[in-house]
Amino acid sequence: MKTLPSVFGHKKIDAGSKLLISTFTDKMRGNILDLGTGSGILSILLDNISKKIHLTLTDINLIALLSCKINLYHHNINGNILSSNLYNDINKRFDIIISNPPIHRDLKISFKTIINMIKNSVNYLTKKGELRFVTNTFLSFDRILNDTFNEYTILKKNKYFKVYQAIV
Repeated sequence: MKTLPSVFGHKKIDAGSKLLISTFTDKMRGNILDLGTGSGILSILLDNISKKIHLTLTDINLIALLSCKINLYHHNINGNILSSNLYNDINKRFDIIISNPPIHRDLKISFKTIINMIKNSVNYLTKKGELRFVTNTFLSFDRILNDTFNEYTILKKNKYFKVYQAIV
């Protein structure tokens, strides 16, 4: 993987992303949105697991998008790369949205991005669409997920992180 300074996961894959990746299967199909893609690692590894996907990768950080573009090219993977602040520049629906969303804004903890990601995802998912994301174990988004989705579960959990799966 090629990463540039200021891109999340620079120089190594973080433990949260590894846990999220460990939940990917060849049954994941259709249009996939990698929200806040960073270097593109989630999409690249998903593409290696399931070939029946069409990728859209977004990030607000232009350096991240450059890293993503380099990595997709290097791994010979096709994907639509967009600059977008969450869903601002998204105009279609997806079968699956994947994300390792930030919980920090500068040096302060902020849940605004992840809460907006969850609440607005239903407007960008197909019927029976799925939101799959990783977060710290000590954080709970159960109430928001319960209010927003028909069903949700914790797919996988370790000492530090957990992966939520929510279905429209």
